[in-house]
Amino acid sequence: MKPGANTEIILNTSTKTTVKLTKKDVVVVWAGTRDVGRNEAVKRLHQIVNFAKNHNHTNVIVMSVPCRYDLVPKSCVNDEVNVYNRKLKKTFKGIW
Repeated sequence: MKPGANTEIILNTSTKTTVKLTKKDVVVVWAGTRDVGRNEAVKRLHQIVNFAKNHNHTNVIVMSVPCRYDLVPKSCVNDEVNVYNRKLKKTFKGIW
């Protein structure tokens, strides 16, 4: 866990600790809220996909980005979160 970190930092530090994992282990990637709010979602989506592909020696679970509950439900950030989550689901559905 790295509260406040962006996806790139989370994935880079995770890579160092996942080297010894096997198919008996699970890595949960739950990142992106900060990136979506800063219009970096597409770049981060590619990073998550590359992380999952490069870690096929273990089980990788990618979580969708949660909505920001400190904002109104129809805020532009939450709209972008919904768009990002659809792209994330579509991308991983096409890969596996």
